[in-house]
Amino acid sequence: MQKTIFSFLFLMFSMALSAQWITDNEYAFKINVPSNWTQESKFDGTDKVYDFLDPTQNVFIEVRAFKVDNGASADMLAQAFEGQFLSTAQRVAFEPYTLNNTAGKFAGYTMTIDGLNVGVGTFYAVNNGIGYIMWSMIETRLYNQYSATGDAVMNTFTTINKSSAAKPIVIKAPFKLTNMKLGSALTADYNILPQNESTSFESSINEIFVIWDWEAKA
Repeated sequence: MQKTIFSFLFLMFSMALSAQWITDNEYAFKINVPSNWTQESKFDGTDKVYDFLDPTQNVFIEVRAFKVDNGASADMLAQAFEGQFLSTAQRVAFEPYTLNNTAGKFAGYTMTIDGLNVGVGTFYAVNNGIGYIMWSMIETRLYNQYSATGDAVMNTFTTINKSSAAKPIVIKAPFKLTNMKLGSALTADYNILPQNESTSFESSINEIFVIWDWEAKA
């Protein structure tokens, strides 16, 4: 028993070391996925979609994120997703569920795809104007063998504040523009004569010249 526990802990520790966070700042979520899983991101209409497949190809996980109107709910997402993707599935569970402080609904389904009986677990949530649908698919006969693998990844799904997204660093320019002039004609020594200087121009003017000086480094 003790050897089994140590082996399990070593396996989990190894998985943690090889996992990596996939973060989408625009749609404000992150999920921790093993680095040896196949990953693909794309747009399906207005949905941002992330697909993940484990190396054995027995666990498939997808995350869909999209902007929603005020008043949207997890129940509405479930209704739309079931109608579009799970029309032949049988719902076996549907209950409130909170995942890493994001409240939503969990739903379980069974269905047949290409002659295979599969189980589908889905998490629906709406947070700060964004809808999320995360679902996994595992063949029913392999569910007991691979469900923990899928759950370990899905349980890391976390919504984040858009304000916590990486922001560009603004570096103050080491120089300053001065004496800026605009005009319709430029002299041979790159100057604009007073009679040609203006801040407004007729539509018939084909060329507008801008000159300036600067201070400090350029």
